[in-house]
Amino acid sequence: MSINKTRGFLYKLARLLEDWQALSSGSGKKVAKSAGGGKL
Repeated sequence: MSINKTRGFLYKLARLLEDWQALSSGSGKKVAKSAGGGKL
């Protein structure tokens, strides 16, 4: 596996973890921010 593929996988994993954290917190702002790609 190349460095670029590894980095891409890690970025996707971090994004999924961020979404999971936002959903589990129950905060509407965090969920909206996560779903909107970081833009409110």
